[in-house]
Amino acid sequence: MSSKNCPICNDETAHVTDCQGLSGFFCACQNCRRYEIDDSLYFGIKNTVIIGEKLRSSIYYYLTQIRKNHTEENHRTVRFIPDSIDNKEISVQGSRIVVSYEAVTNFYPKDIDEQISMILVNFMNRCERPGDSIFGGNFASEMPHLFFLKDWKENEKMVEIDFWLETLIALGYVQKKTPYYLLTIEGWNRARNYAKEQATSKTAFIAMHFDDELKSAREEIIQAIKSAGFFPVIIDMKEHNNQIVPEILYEIRNSRFVVADFTNQRGGVYYEAGYAEGLKIPVIALCRKDDFANVHFDLKQKNIILWKIPQEISERLEKRIKATLDVH
Repeated sequence: MSSKNCPICNDETAHVTDCQGLSGFFCACQNCRRYEIDDSLYFGIKNTVIIGEKLRSSIYYYLTQIRKNHTEENHRTVRFIPDSIDNKEISVQGSRIVVSYEAVTNFYPKDIDEQISMILVNFMNRCERPGDSIFGGNFASEMPHLFFLKDWKENEKMVEIDFWLETLIALGYVQKKTPYYLLTIEGWNRARNYAKEQATSKTAFIAMHFDDELKSAREEIIQAIKSAGFFPVIIDMKEHNNQIVPEILYEIRNSRFVVADFTNQRGGVYYEAGYAEGLKIPVIALCRKDDFANVHFDLKQKNIILWKIPQEISERLEKRIKATLDVH
């Protein structure tokens, strides 16, 4: 496969090729950056990649909004796959961030109010500053990913896009200056406030010793995070070589909260939890009861969830997450 247009945002300067050693295609795009999509998530006709609108808009939002502050020096290719790996929805594997279909489509808006906000965020991200315009020559063929459309037939897309444009104009968020559209101050402020509040709200970083003896505990932690309505982010690294890799710091900065299990007293876990605390990101602490005596004195002042067997973790942790973040 060889194409210039990005299958997600339709950028004409992108480069699309077959993945090396894996199924699917690879794309390097100035908007979406570097990503791969497993071949089971799309189909192709004559070198044209066709992706369902729900997945397409969800991927676009994830790449351009959730990961937009990812610096070039720490940049990894994001690979989208149909299923989770070892019960992980988002994971780091060498040079790749691997994201499951379930995880990325979780960013698809849940209701009309959220859809309005997310469309405005997409508009805002195409502008450098308030007052910049967006060309609206043919949204249906060039930029349908901005609107979080249903998987309509091609000739039905413009009907829904027209509805959203008319709605945004009626609400005072968008102004039309043919053939351009621009965000009003009200639209810009709503987009900015929503992005600030929500960009990191759906992921949670797990800091713990990834040893085989804690595998069951890890699965319980993952389940608790998912049951509370969030997606766990895990980086499998048994040794940090006295240095926290930039990818870990990036993921912590972009998490709503951190779950840190201090069992086995790993230095990396203390570092990651301390880093999150310094950023005022909530840290929920756990420790196996027989190892609690070894927890550092300063940490013992924290309300730690103590567990004897892994099966005690999920329900208690889920309740603690919801209480800490005031979600129901």
